[in-house]
Amino acid sequence: MHKARNSMLSVAATIAATKLVHLVSSLDLDDVLKPVGLARRRREWPGKLALLTVGVLVGATGALLLAPATGDEARARVAKKALELKQSALKKAREVGEELRQERPATSGARADGDASAAVETT
Repeated sequence: MHKARNSMLSVAATIAATKLVHLVSSLDLDDVLKPVGLARRRREWPGKLALLTVGVLVGATGALLLAPATGDEARARVAKKALELKQSALKKAREVGEELRQERPATSGARADGDASAAVETT
């Protein structure tokens, strides 16, 4: 009788341990945090990045399907526009450089006068 009781307790302990292990292994961190009024922060950027990627792919596919020109014509048009933008940027850079060169002598003369007066005051 004593042996049967020990066997029954051993079987019951094994079943209880199995259920406990199953319960603990199925727990999520949110299940532990929720009873104390806490929650994990959900990261939203992976979902947003996925939507952005899908949008880019859909847009690119639509652009390729609806393009009025062939690939060679489109590349030539893009290259021409890029050359125009480059020339425009170079022209603007030259203009800004000229303006800076014209302003530099005026500011350097004022700075030289300020340095000279500072040197006189310190001696």
